[in-house]
Amino acid sequence: MDGEAPQVYDMQRKFAATGDAASQLDDQLAKTGNAVHQAIYGPPSMSGPRDVSTVARQLNNLRPDVLATIAQTKDFLLGTRSTLDSAISG
Repeated sequence: MDGEAPQVYDMQRKFAATGDAASQLDDQLAKTGNAVHQAIYGPPSMSGPRDVSTVARQLNNLRPDVLATIAQTKDFLLGTRSTLDSAISG
C-alpha cells in the first residue's frame, strides 16, 4: 500500500493541473469569443451588424488569436487524454 501513495499523489497533482489548464482555456475561449463577437457586431452601442468588409477585416486581424486558441484547445485535450490514460492504466 505504501507504494501506491506516491502514485495517488502524482495523479492528484495531474488532475489539479488539468483543472488549472481548463480554467485558463475557458478564459481564453471567452476572450476570443468576445473578440469575434465584437468584430462582427461592433461595440455594444451599435444597433446591428457591421458591413461585410469591416467584419472580414476585423476577423482577419483576429486570425492569429483564434488559431492560438484552437492550438491551446488541442493541447489541452491531448493533455487531458494523456492524464486520463495514465490514470486508467495505473
